[in-house]
Amino acid sequence: MEKRNIKRHGINASAVCSHFATSINRNVYDGKMLNYCEGGMCIESNADFKKGAIVLVKVKALFSNAGHPSLMESFQTISLAEIKWSKPSRDAGKSLYGMSALKYGKHAQGTASALLSGT
Repeated sequence: MEKRNIKRHGINASAVCSHFATSINRNVYDGKMLNYCEGGMCIESNADFKKGAIVLVKVKALFSNAGHPSLMESFQTISLAEIKWSKPSRDAGKSLYGMSALKYGKHAQGTASALLSGT
């Protein structure tokens, strides 16, 4: 049985991720956000992040959940997060990363709406 206190919301969003400390790695990795909650998110990517790494996550586009009330309440388009866990994805060469949000950018109500409308 899952021991989460915060409800996760499934989502299909295109994102980019990079190490926050650019001296470690200057690569930017494409990813797909699979779910999110007030405290973090799960992203699938071909990145090679290690547990404890601090990463910057930027959402590029949303492909689902248009009009979902919870999207506007807790969804953020820019996050600074810590990698809490990783495991292989079903998609060869990719991994799933569980991230705990450290800092969020400006509340994304307007930004999320703009991403959904394509503007």
